[in-house]
Amino acid sequence: MLFSKGGQMITDKRIDELLMGRVYEPFGLKENPFYIPPRNPLASLVGREQDLDEAIVAIGSMKRGSSTHVAILGVHGIGKTHFLFALEEILQTSKAKELLGYEPLLINGVVDFKQKVLDLTYQPKNNKLLLIDDIDVICNRYPDEMMSLFDMYSGRVIGTWDERFWTELKVKPTFRKPKADVIRVTPLPVSDCIKLIKKRFEYTRLRGSSPSRRVFSEDVVRALSQLSNGNPYRLITRSSELLKFLMETRLSVANSEVFRLFLKTINIQDIDTMKKRFNRLNSNERLILGLISTNIEMNATDLANEVGLSRIWARQILYDLNKLGFLENKPKGRQVVFYIPPDLQFDVSQWLSGSYQQQSLSISAKE
Repeated sequence: MLFSKGGQMITDKRIDELLMGRVYEPFGLKENPFYIPPRNPLASLVGREQDLDEAIVAIGSMKRGSSTHVAILGVHGIGKTHFLFALEEILQTSKAKELLGYEPLLINGVVDFKQKVLDLTYQPKNNKLLLIDDIDVICNRYPDEMMSLFDMYSGRVIGTWDERFWTELKVKPTFRKPKADVIRVTPLPVSDCIKLIKKRFEYTRLRGSSPSRRVFSEDVVRALSQLSNGNPYRLITRSSELLKFLMETRLSVANSEVFRLFLKTINIQDIDTMKKRFNRLNSNERLILGLISTNIEMNATDLANEVGLSRIWARQILYDLNKLGFLENKPKGRQVVFYIPPDLQFDVSQWLSGSYQQQSLSISAKE
């Protein structure tokens, strides 16, 4: 039997491959090696061994009362979530539970927080050790609830923060910065990026598939690693896009020639050009970029209320940043929301961290 979709004929065999998860078998793989986060976070972690040791030492110190929180800091896409998941895997071992006397509970971002916060608030005397991803986003949306949780679970909170937001807490009147041991997650060197791609393939290889089989050539692996600029999220995203390109073009191996064809199909911002444009932005434009970076996405009304601007002026700045390539937009209900393109989030976060000057959220219309 044949089914037609968009002019393409889909055979029974293809339906079987799609439904049974066999689409990666032609590459000698049992599944997509580039899931985010990975299915085996600890085993697939690369280049973070010393950071993990420091985090475990900090958790032990927190247990003994030297701090109230372990903060994992870094810019967008640097691997904080993967690191937290790997840490949770360690803390779930019987030995860690025995020594700490805690039961780890992972809270995976804002949506998960909303679902679990009520139970946590009404049961503060339990033995939970909280591992919270995207605390900065949660604090921005639910500062009172997050502050209460820090008070109730003092010495039992581990979480990921955007580096710039963590620095900003000094001037935020709505949130009291917790005493913390800080673990900084930094960009990976090219050698570790190469290891990361190879390890992802290794853990998804089909049993019986030749270990010498290469889906990406060595040159392509190195090119992807250099293109990522040390950002694991960008590395995995580009690798996943390349694998999808191979599937769509019915090619079995990505060599240098195929990689050049692939690069023509994707939109990669010229980072040097964008950096020069960023350096020419005024403080208002940088502040608004920072707010959108923290909030993930914002509309003109929310932005105007946040910084005390007229809606018209806020919208004008948003569209100016959109024309410069720093923002994209999409409809959401009756509003249009603006967000930083995924390809730029890592770089913009880094630039903001390097240039951000402490200032109040009240900005002058004179600039």
